[in-house]
Amino acid sequence: MKTRPNQQKMEHHGLRIFIRGLLSVLLHLLYRIKVIKPETPFPEGPVMIVANHRHYFDVVAVHVTVKRWIYWIAKKNLFSIPVMGSLISKVGAIPVDRDKVDIVAARGIFGHLKKGDAVGIFPQGTRVPDSRLAEVMPRSGAAHFAIKTDVPLVPVWVDPFRLFRTVRVIYGEPFRLDANSRGKYTHEELEDYSCELMSRIFSLAGLTFPCQTHGQQTAEGNEGLPAAESEI
Repeated sequence: MKTRPNQQKMEHHGLRIFIRGLLSVLLHLLYRIKVIKPETPFPEGPVMIVANHRHYFDVVAVHVTVKRWIYWIAKKNLFSIPVMGSLISKVGAIPVDRDKVDIVAARGIFGHLKKGDAVGIFPQGTRVPDSRLAEVMPRSGAAHFAIKTDVPLVPVWVDPFRLFRTVRVIYGEPFRLDANSRGKYTHEELEDYSCELMSRIFSLAGLTFPCQTHGQQTAEGNEGLPAAESEI
């Protein structure tokens, strides 16, 4: 018997509530989570959450500290892992193929934003330890989508995870990139906007992001979406 669309939607909603609760319990058992938010309410309607990325738990820390459901971008090979693949698909993760320009993933992101959803992106496109910050510059995907859709961005800083230690999850004020959504931008200009995103994220912790000049970025993570993209 085929599952009806409404029934399937309810099942997925129930699964998401269960997963959020389970992840929240796990996170708070292992770490002392301290959430810091601005006075400005979290935006309604379409929004992009942009954060630094060191650890797999970064996704969890942001996901369970926002009331809205976040649609995260995930590398495509995760969807082929038994159980995990089915799970992340049901919770709405957006698959991106790192081996080619992924038009389908780009359409998925634009589609979610058009529907008024919240999309989570790590601008650097991969987990980056502090020792490699100067090597892995942000990709231009987050800036590209933010400009073309003119949606607000919410910067988030997540502290390093150390068992049973305090981990701050710091949310910044929502903002928009000062750019014309109908304009055409060079790759270098998008790089500048991408560095602005990372600078805003790092400033939440009182830090400075080591933006590099054009042409100095590493090739790591340069596969995937048009104009770049990021994944879990």
